Amino acid sequence: MGAFFTWIASAAFKGMGPGAEVVFDALLGDPANVSDFDGFVRKGDRYDVQIRFLADQDWIQGLPYRGFTESDCETARTKIRFSLLRVAAYPLWRPEALTDVVCYRRLGENAWSANGRDYILAEAGGGWVYFGGEGREHDRALPSEGDKFQ
Repeated sequence: MGAFFTWIASAAFKGMGPGAEVVFDALLGDPANVSDFDGFVRKGDRYDVQIRFLADQDWIQGLPYRGFTESDCETARTKIRFSLLRVAAYPLWRPEALTDVVCYRRLGENAWSANGRDYILAEAGGGWVYFGGEGREHDRALPSEGDKFQ
C-alpha cells in the first residue's frame, strides 16, 4: 500500500508543470541522441527542474556548445536534489551512485530566465544524465530599476 501511494503522489507532483521532454527542449535544445526522459518540474513565477535522461557521449561532450562549463561535482550533486517522491520512478533516481561522472553548470540566461542556474551530473562515457535547474521565470520581462513609465 505504501509503495502504491508513493507512486500515485509521484505521478501527481510530476503533473504540476510541463513534462520532462518539454523542459529538455526548452532548456537543453534538440533531444537527438537522448531518450528515457523522466523528471519533476515546477514552473510558475520561477522554475525548479529536476530531470534525468539517457544520452550518448557525443551529447555530453557537446555541453560547452550549449553554454555549459565544466564544474566541480560537489556543487552539482547538491543541486541535483533527492526527494522521497522519486522513489516511485524506475529505475530509481540515484545520482549519488554514479561514480565516473563529469559535471557542468550554466549560470545566466536560458530560454526561461535571464538569471537561471542549471547543473548537470552525467556519466562520462554516456549514460544517465541528471539535470537540476532553477531560476526566476520571465525576469527579462520586468523593467530594470532605471526604467520609468511615462
